Amino acid sequence: MTNHTVSLKVTPFLRIECKFWLGDDGWNGSSVHPAITVHAGSFEQAKAEMESALGRHIESLLEADRPVRGKPPEFFLRLNRATY
Repeated sequence: MTNHTVSLKVTPFLRIECKFWLGDDGWNGSSVHPAITVHAGSFEQAKAEMESALGRHIESLLEADRPVRGKPPEFFLRLNRATY
């Protein structure tokens, strides 16, 4: 049997508490960790903005942790050091 590699995007499920409230000029939303705030005209729009902002934040964290070409990822180095 031949092995085949399949690449696909997976959407992780993360539970992040966000608070939303109606202000004088629309809906506001915030999360404590990570510290993100949004503002929109409707609740649905504010929720979508929060989801988008959280996604961008997580992507930026993943980009920052991406290894430099030819250099192993930091977590790999930590695992190897722990086994000695």
